[in-house]
Amino acid sequence: MTIEEERNDASKSKMEIKHIGVTDDGFEYGVSGSHYFITGYVGKKKKIVLPDTIEGHRYSIGRKAFMLYDRMTTLVIPDSVLSIGEGAFSSCRNLKELTLPVSIDAVASNKLPAFGNCKRITKITFTRGDGHYFGYRIGLTEVFSEYNGEANTPWVISGEALKEIYLPSDIDYLGEWLHRSLPSLEKIMVRDSRGHLTSCDGVLFDDGQRVLVRYPERKTGTFFEIPDDCEYMCDGAFRGCSELDEISIPESITDLGWGVFRECSNLKTVRLPQKIERIPSFAFYSCTGLEYVKMPDDLHIISDEAFNGCSSLVSAEIPQSVSDIGYKAFAGCESLVNVILPDNVSVGKYAFSECTGIRILEIPQNVSLDSQAFEGISFCDADGIALSENELNGHTFVGQDGNMRMIR
Repeated sequence: MTIEEERNDASKSKMEIKHIGVTDDGFEYGVSGSHYFITGYVGKKKKIVLPDTIEGHRYSIGRKAFMLYDRMTTLVIPDSVLSIGEGAFSSCRNLKELTLPVSIDAVASNKLPAFGNCKRITKITFTRGDGHYFGYRIGLTEVFSEYNGEANTPWVISGEALKEIYLPSDIDYLGEWLHRSLPSLEKIMVRDSRGHLTSCDGVLFDDGQRVLVRYPERKTGTFFEIPDDCEYMCDGAFRGCSELDEISIPESITDLGWGVFRECSNLKTVRLPQKIERIPSFAFYSCTGLEYVKMPDDLHIISDEAFNGCSSLVSAEIPQSVSDIGYKAFAGCESLVNVILPDNVSVGKYAFSECTGIRILEIPQNVSLDSQAFEGISFCDADGIALSENELNGHTFVGQDGNMRMIR
């Protein structure tokens, strides 16, 4: 029987576990069918190192097996463990260090995640295990995405206190945890450089440093220079990095991931490389300190909510090459002063809603405007008579306090 078949059989067992006994280390265990389970712990140790086997058998960790065991500060789960049950380590409130094999299965549960309410975990070390993928939904404090019942579905890690992550280098797929907020994370380390990943000063890259995977949210330093050969930044690569006020982006970058700089609240100035043709959705979402963005000359698309909530943004020179400005692309940019729209651009719903600081607005004749593109701003002709949305094209407006008056 393969390891995968063993796991699947264990997960299909009726879970009517017959108690057998207690190991010398204090682990209670039992069987369901032919499958062994740890069902509880009667010891008093702070560092819990689970056995490789029980009576020579690989085993699973049963539902609620260690729930509320507050004495535990360190937990090591060996590669041989097949799966982790619902709430197995839930509310182990003093657990700080956790070692897990990369390819282990865990029972997904929104109500009772395996490590739910373990809010003091500061360090996670992942060992290789018997697979090459990152497949966790252990739910340290919260579960984000729905489990679809498939084996090894990518799960999610969330940890309010998590400071360090140690990964093996040979993981093929890292899963959705990279998109999520890890507000205390200071470094991501890779234990060797023989596989798919590498770490440079705590920043996670692919092995050739051509892809920047994740920059830790609480890494010290206000400036970061992306390596010259880097070509792509993953979804959420700099999400929530409020320590940074400047990021040097090389011209080698050809594409950006979704939400790449979102919530970088101290980032002030950004110059995007010339090869970028699309600013993705939520790219600079809620970058409240951002004042200026230099966009590439051949930019085509500014996606939905790309600059939503950039309340300090004063200048964003939109190139003539842009053909589409998405939903809420600049919504809430209340400091934006001058907006000159390109010819033939399509402007989406709420694209500039609540941009009440605009003083000069140029709308070419052939622009396609959604009727609510400038929600929260009123438009008047030179005599002060209110204009409808279909009367805005081909004019320049000046104004203040949410009221724009046509000047030509």
